[in-house]
Amino acid sequence: MPLRRAAFGRSGGEEQVQAHPVGDVRALPFPTPYAQTLTDLKPRLVALGPETPWLAAVPQRAEAIRASGAHSLLTAPLTLRGTVLGLMSLYRTDQGDVYDQGDVILAVAVAAHAALCIDNARRYTREHTIALTIQRHLLLPEAATQTTVETAHVLVPSEVGGGGGFDTFALSGARTALVVGEVAGQGIHAATTLGQIGTATHSLAALDLEPDELLARLNDTAIRLAQERAALPLGDPMPLRGSCVYAVYDPLAHTCTIALAGHPPPVIAHPDGSTEIPHLPSGPPLGSTEGPPSLPPRSLSPTAASSPSTPHPFCTPRNPRRGPTGAGPH
Repeated sequence: MPLRRAAFGRSGGEEQVQAHPVGDVRALPFPTPYAQTLTDLKPRLVALGPETPWLAAVPQRAEAIRASGAHSLLTAPLTLRGTVLGLMSLYRTDQGDVYDQGDVILAVAVAAHAALCIDNARRYTREHTIALTIQRHLLLPEAATQTTVETAHVLVPSEVGGGGGFDTFALSGARTALVVGEVAGQGIHAATTLGQIGTATHSLAALDLEPDELLARLNDTAIRLAQERAALPLGDPMPLRGSCVYAVYDPLAHTCTIALAGHPPPVIAHPDGSTEIPHLPSGPPLGSTEGPPSLPPRSLSPTAASSPSTPHPFCTPRNPRRGPTGAGPH
């Protein structure tokens, strides 16, 4: 079984000679104690000396053992749920006692904890990759082309991925909907929830609802999704909560009507380079039972809304527990 050397360390003393650099990949031949430990998954105590017969099978390792003055070897497998994840090899190079059974018990405990940490890291990496993949497929592949408005977008995902998203799509009467929001949580759960909320938003927008009414119905959807998840055998690890800003730009009426649900207001960039954050009422987040998720929407002034060079960027808030995220159409 080929293994990759993941780490090398020492406790005090002079610099030790490495048989192989960190990152090196190679198989462990028989009849070395390394291969035997990986075969029966049992720790081993081995005395080392100039005449140790199995050292001939690993000449580079034998040279490093002789150069370091190691006289005792303890090997322990890294296993979890019957799966072999690696091997831990400990050498004693000082003039003290050789390893004993107490050291074996301690080494086995350390190896078990290391295997659990490695498995958690692998699971996190796999879930992180899946969550980012889902999120990328949910987002716009390219800037949507509308007849009455130009949009651009950018996404700065958090380290865990899956929490924030945005969308722009056409409505009846030449209007355009601008949506940005995020959901609580992280990983696959957050990414799939984001997809469900996005699908519900599209379905509700087709009914030509006012922004505040759309967010009210979207809140009902979020509550229902949370109840369905809570009824599952494993339950939901955390309540379904989210924030959203929903805006409708009407080029004929020269208005941009905005409603907020636990989300910061947009930032308006004017043609002269100045910016403005409008004072907009915001209701509780999506999934809340504290009241209506959105207060009555507000329309921007006709002058601001009709300016052809005035973008309306939106950014999702930063969550200290998940790291910064940013997303939104401009």
